Amino acid sequence: MTARGAPAGARAQDRGGPERRGPWWAPPAIGLGLYVPAAVLLVAVLGFAGLWYGLFDISDIPLYHSYATAMDRGLRPFLDFPAEYPPLALRLFAYPGHPAELEAYAACFFLLMLLALAVGAVVTAAAAARLWAGQRRVATVAATYGLSVLALGAVVANRFDAVVATLLACALWATVSRRWVLAGLALGLGTALKLTPLILLPAAALFAADRRSRAALLGAFAVAALGPFAVEGPSTAWAAVLRVFEFHGARPVQLESALGTPLLLAHLAGLQPARVGRAFGSEFIDARGAGLLARASGPLALALLLGTYGLVWRRRAELRASPRRLALVALAALLAFLVPAKVLSPQFLVWLLPAVALAAPEAPGLAAWLVVVLFLTQLEFPSRYLELVALRPATVLLVAARNAGLAVALVWVLVRLAQPRTPSPEVP
Repeated sequence: MTARGAPAGARAQDRGGPERRGPWWAPPAIGLGLYVPAAVLLVAVLGFAGLWYGLFDISDIPLYHSYATAMDRGLRPFLDFPAEYPPLALRLFAYPGHPAELEAYAACFFLLMLLALAVGAVVTAAAAARLWAGQRRVATVAATYGLSVLALGAVVANRFDAVVATLLACALWATVSRRWVLAGLALGLGTALKLTPLILLPAAALFAADRRSRAALLGAFAVAALGPFAVEGPSTAWAAVLRVFEFHGARPVQLESALGTPLLLAHLAGLQPARVGRAFGSEFIDARGAGLLARASGPLALALLLGTYGLVWRRRAELRASPRRLALVALAALLAFLVPAKVLSPQFLVWLLPAVALAAPEAPGLAAWLVVVLFLTQLEFPSRYLELVALRPATVLLVAARNAGLAVALVWVLVRLAQPRTPSPEVP
């Protein structure tokens, strides 16, 4: 018995499993050891060998560089020039330096994102070590993380979503470690960077079983999420909020979205015409019903998220007793957001990296399925993206298969969460 009267095994299980053996540095070493070869192979094949496409093909880095250049000249974001990202993201864009040299800026930015993913690999492996005894499961998680990076390709580092994914990894580690302030800070910073991590806040709150833990989580989240807006000053903060929500609220159905896939398939079948336009920095579908789908996207996502968390709430006792399923909860929430979204850019799938990796020991079939879905994304983007814009049938069907794969993954993970689970003993 412990000093507080709880069995030692129960206290250890609350932290994610029994006491761990082995050196503290083993999980980070495994995480890095399996990520670094993947990153090196990615750069070697796409950056030097030129065997497929280039590291910077159809990249957002020139846009980030334009923001960095404007700020270097003393212009204020949202007040002196428009921006589609929250203030913290703009500060990140200024970090690589070289505002006058796009090539140097691009190289530094790409390296910075690879380093962010390395941190994500270490933290994800550390989370696995909290959940499973022995190193075999940690190696499975680390290998899945590295394989997922390869499956997605250059988009993992020529967009800033790598930092978002790393913050999500930190939030997952902090949640399974019961470090609620750190979990709140990670989710808050992620929300200040790209808003999306907000959807995982209910998941972390559900695993915080007592009121004090939830208060620490929510308080830290509020400070981290609102702080970057507050330091910009009232006028800039308000302009940023308005700009971000107006920009994304007005966007039409994007070409690669699952929501727009039926419109593209109807076009291929000759049921109705469709054409591709460009607005808000991406291509959209102009077809009968597209406006209705764009308006329905938000309510659909909200309904799916509420349904997902309703299911999770009913299983909360089992989930709190088995924190290994946190990755499934995170996957369910992220997929419930992505599948009905009117915008589904390839970089959004970078957010899935830590959750897919941590799901591998618990649901290996689901994790393997999602790695294939990630690879289907790379098959289309960027090398075949112009074919998609031209509505070439083969590429449209490729994107449709990817989107169907995401929908299947959502149903799969919800079915897994709905099934009662008897906690099994630790397997070293």
